[in-house]
Amino acid sequence: MMKDELLIKGLIMAGSNLVQSVLRGTEIVEIIAQAEGGLTLNEVSVQVGLKTTTAYNIIRTLCAAAWLERDPDGKYFIGSGLVAVVRSGNSSAVLAQAVPLMLELKEYFPDGTFTFSEFTDDGIWCRLRLSPERPGMIQRRMLQRFRPYVSATGILFQAFLAPDEFSPVTELYPFYDYGHREWNNPEEFEKHLEEVRTNGYAVSPLHSSTSIALAFPVMGKEDQELHYALGISFGIGAYAEKSEIVKKMQEATKALAKFV
Repeated sequence: MMKDELLIKGLIMAGSNLVQSVLRGTEIVEIIAQAEGGLTLNEVSVQVGLKTTTAYNIIRTLCAAAWLERDPDGKYFIGSGLVAVVRSGNSSAVLAQAVPLMLELKEYFPDGTFTFSEFTDDGIWCRLRLSPERPGMIQRRMLQRFRPYVSATGILFQAFLAPDEFSPVTELYPFYDYGHREWNNPEEFEKHLEEVRTNGYAVSPLHSSTSIALAFPVMGKEDQELHYALGISFGIGAYAEKSEIVKKMQEATKALAKFV
């Protein structure tokens, strides 16, 4: 038997072992994702060439997993479960890209401590950390939350996220319990947030004479929304030229935006 014939036979045999309902499910998800206005059950069954009952059973299963959702008009859309899976995958890719950039920044600023953080409904979490105490070692998935009114990273997220998007954290950390000592009133804090938006980065309040921190937004390349924050902190005695720090950190966040 010729080599090409063996290859074709192998592909046919491999195809026969595939789970057809899974293949059909991925096809259904794909066509619904491409339809901005959603699709009805009949529209789906026609496009994938399935009986309505078969398409319904597959769609019902995908809805149970929250990969698809049905609106009151009977149209199907991509569900929150699938969006969460995609975001999780994107997060892993961004974290992987952040590691070499943090190591490169460490070469420029050896006395700095670098952090890479993301916002969730239960706080602002440090996902990667690189410090002088552990040179060359990236700490991952740490259980470290940034304080929203004191840390540069916390202030950055408040400045660039919409109030309703940040509200879960605000509910966990009310201003008058956690921010009043640093900021006299919400108006003063809001004025500072406006300065952060104008500058394009945040600096920790100078309440301490021992350290200073800066945080820079990592925006999505397509949506231009804040997804992550890249931070750097120094002891005051080791503080490098600010303009050089800003330049290098902004170059790093711009490079990361390609993967968000």
